[in-house]
Amino acid sequence: MRKLTAVILTLCLLLGSVVPSFATVPVSDFTDVSSSDWFYTYVKWGVDNDYFAGTSATTFSPNDPSTREQFMKVFANYAGEKKLNNNVSVFADVESGRWSAGAIKWALDKSITAGVGGGKFNPTGDITRQQAAVFVANFAKWYCATTGKTLKEAVRPAAFSDADSIAAFAESSVDYCVDHGLLTGYPDGTFKPAKIVTRAEFATILHAMEFILGVHSSGGGGGTTTTYVYSITYDLDGGAWATGIEDQNERTSAMTATSYDFTVTAEIPEKDGFIFDHWENQADGATVAAGDTLTATKDAKDITVKAIYIDANDLILLGVKAAADAAAGYIDTVNNIADNVNNGGFGVEGVIDSIGYDENGAAEDNSAALED
Repeated sequence: MRKLTAVILTLCLLLGSVVPSFATVPVSDFTDVSSSDWFYTYVKWGVDNDYFAGTSATTFSPNDPSTREQFMKVFANYAGEKKLNNNVSVFADVESGRWSAGAIKWALDKSITAGVGGGKFNPTGDITRQQAAVFVANFAKWYCATTGKTLKEAVRPAAFSDADSIAAFAESSVDYCVDHGLLTGYPDGTFKPAKIVTRAEFATILHAMEFILGVHSSGGGGGTTTTYVYSITYDLDGGAWATGIEDQNERTSAMTATSYDFTVTAEIPEKDGFIFDHWENQADGATVAAGDTLTATKDAKDITVKAIYIDANDLILLGVKAAADAAAGYIDTVNNIADNVNNGGFGVEGVIDSIGYDENGAAEDNSAALED
């Protein structure tokens, strides 16, 4: 009996080690989330409200892809269903007892998901932006149908330049999300439907949903709150960030604030054959330096700064020219002294004395002073 008990306890410990913990951990415990990160506010909000949990006791993994089961678990948490029974199995690839099984069944019951076909769900599959649009739209429709809320339509941007790449299954969901401000495109006019949604981006999406749906607040949801999304884009003009440097573009969640301050990155791009010189604000052509504050407003929500480079060959030529100019100046001095000697201006000793050096070490002609 004791051996059986020991075996059972060992199995429980082994299973527990591979099942993510959803216990609340303060965001301050995460070593990969800093208060200076663009996503800090949204991740902190999600963690503080117990919608999100870390991937370990000390990490949130903000740049890791969001998975299908994570989406369902977070949505269930957000809807207040944090203690669902996981001893269920509604898809062949979601075993009973899996940490996300209850949330997946809940999402299926609410028509938020329908699986991937063939009786499967693909729980660990990464989420793309177009897939996220389907889930967000389905959640919003379920919530509005349940509560009687009516969402106000947002100001729709021009058609996305990559609209043709949005899959047919996601087109209506993308339209719904964009029409109601639940998702937005990028400053360059694209939607990027196939881009993987990171965990930090999912926190941002959920934060925007709260502004629009007002699930946990008295405000929002009724269509009376105006929200804005601000961004700063770094136009690298053919360059690229150095290896290991993440994309520095920033985009806020929907917010009611009528302005937002961005701090210009200290990172610099690289471009073959060129050397980075400075950033240029495309709104007014002003030179921008690292650490400068640029303010986006409700009337100018998107800021773009462009990288300005100097051709490396031009720098070499400038160096050669400077050296040539210095040499030419030295030669002119010597020639001037020689002319004075030939004209009997002063003797050899005077020639030697006449060759002085300025404060920068360059030769200077003192012959005029000697003649006086």
